[in-house]
Amino acid sequence: MKRFINFLAGFLTGLAVGGVIAALFAPQSGGDTLETLRGRVQQIMDDARQAAETTRRDAEIRLAELKAK
Repeated sequence: MKRFINFLAGFLTGLAVGGVIAALFAPQSGGDTLETLRGRVQQIMDDARQAAETTRRDAEIRLAELKAK
């Protein structure tokens, strides 16, 4: 679990840094850039939720297998 939390913290930090860099160097207008970033952030958050759900399901399966032994 600690490994996942460390991954998530690093992921969110990278996301924030990437967002700031993208905003500073974007060739679009501010509003267009903000909309693009919102879409990307939403997609990344959806992917992170899906990864967390998959990890949780895998952990539950492993726990059930260990209990069955």
